[in-house]
Amino acid sequence: MKYFIDVSKTSKKERIFYLDRKRKFKSLRRKLKKIFGIALFRYPNEKMDHVKDIIELIKPKKIITIGDFVTRSFIENKINVNFAIIDGYLENKKLDEKIDVSTFNRVLRIKNPKGTLSLDNYLKVKEELVKDNCIILVDGEEDLLAIVPLIEENDNSLVIFGLPNFGIEIVIVNKRKRFILRKMIQRMF
Repeated sequence: MKYFIDVSKTSKKERIFYLDRKRKFKSLRRKLKKIFGIALFRYPNEKMDHVKDIIELIKPKKIITIGDFVTRSFIENKINVNFAIIDGYLENKKLDEKIDVSTFNRVLRIKNPKGTLSLDNYLKVKEELVKDNCIILVDGEEDLLAIVPLIEENDNSLVIFGLPNFGIEIVIVNKRKRFILRKMIQRMF
């Protein structure tokens, strides 16, 4: 099972895992792409009404958004976002409009290569999760960084990210989801 650790490249940053398309990790990629929470397959304006209803019903401790489309939608609809991770791309296309980061107290920039989650980035995101009202601008890909709040955040927090060409997914953080993700990561070593 060591085919997830990128041993071939010498790097100062220890990688938690690296999803190399040439290697046999297809079952893990499929597991990470499965719907893990509540999926909303609606038009953007309808989705936000449903999201507001879910937020009102759950009353989450924190709202964490992953991705540019979701974060922009929340800011435009005046939904309070406690933590956001964005990369400036929407479905691998550079965005012309920048997200207004002035709504956040802290802005952090990190580098995260495609298909990689480094220990250094994991720890940086974990550290910033404790602080409120922070946005992380990623040079690279933000997708795998969604694992950090799913594992490290308190119960009853919401992690919300986009499902390309479909809608959005809302994950309510709890012990079971943390357990499942930790087991997936442990199997990689």
